[in-house]
Amino acid sequence: MSDIQQAEIAKLHSHITQDVHKLVDKYLRIMEWEVPETDEATARSMILEQIKVTLETL
Repeated sequence: MSDIQQAEIAKLHSHITQDVHKLVDKYLRIMEWEVPETDEATARSMILEQIKVTLETL
Protein backbone atom coordinates (compact mmCIF):
# COMPACT_ATOMS: atom_id res chain seq x y z
CA MET A 1 0.00 0.00 0.00
CA SER A 2 1.37 3.38 -0.93
CA ASP A 3 1.87 6.19 1.58
CA ILE A 4 -1.02 8.08 0.00
CA GLN A 5 -3.31 5.08 0.38
CA GLN A 6 -2.26 4.60 4.01
CA ALA A 7 -2.94 8.25 4.78
CA GLU A 8 -6.35 8.08 3.13
CA ILE A 9 -7.42 4.89 4.94
CA ALA A 10 -6.26 6.41 8.23
CA LYS A 11 -8.55 9.38 7.55
CA LEU A 12 -11.44 7.05 6.76
CA HIS A 13 -10.94 4.78 9.77
CA SER A 14 -13.32 6.61 12.11
CA HIS A 15 -15.99 6.88 9.40
CA ILE A 16 -15.76 3.17 8.64
CA THR A 17 -15.99 2.37 12.35
CA GLN A 18 -19.08 4.55 12.75
CA ASP A 19 -20.71 2.95 9.70
CA VAL A 20 -20.12 -0.57 11.01
CA HIS A 21 -21.58 0.37 14.41
CA LYS A 22 -24.66 1.78 12.66
CA LEU A 23 -24.98 -1.37 10.56
CA VAL A 24 -24.81 -3.65 13.60
CA ASP A 25 -27.32 -1.47 15.46
CA LYS A 26 -29.68 -1.56 12.47
CA TYR A 27 -29.74 -5.34 12.36
CA LEU A 28 -29.90 -5.60 16.15
CA ARG A 29 -33.10 -3.50 16.12
CA ILE A 30 -34.56 -5.75 13.42
CA MET A 31 -33.75 -8.87 15.44
CA GLU A 32 -35.27 -7.33 18.57
CA TRP A 33 -38.47 -6.50 16.66
CA GLU A 34 -38.74 -10.02 15.28
CA VAL A 35 -37.60 -11.83 18.46
CA PRO A 36 -38.35 -9.62 21.48
CA GLU A 37 -36.52 -11.90 23.94
CA THR A 38 -33.29 -11.55 21.95
CA ASP A 39 -30.14 -11.42 24.09
CA GLU A 40 -28.32 -8.29 22.86
CA ALA A 41 -24.78 -9.64 23.30
CA THR A 42 -25.60 -12.86 21.48
CA ALA A 43 -27.41 -11.02 18.70
CA ARG A 44 -24.48 -8.63 18.21
CA SER A 45 -22.12 -11.58 18.00
CA MET A 46 -24.33 -13.30 15.42
CA ILE A 47 -24.62 -10.14 13.33
CA LEU A 48 -20.87 -9.55 13.42
CA GLU A 49 -20.27 -13.15 12.38
CA GLN A 50 -22.52 -12.67 9.35
CA ILE A 51 -20.69 -9.44 8.46
CA LYS A 52 -17.37 -11.35 8.65
CA VAL A 53 -18.73 -14.09 6.37
CA THR A 54 -19.88 -11.47 3.89
CA LEU A 55 -16.56 -9.63 3.98
CA GLU A 56 -14.73 -12.85 3.15
CA THR A 57 -16.68 -13.06 -0.11
CA LEU A 58 -15.83 -9.54 -1.27
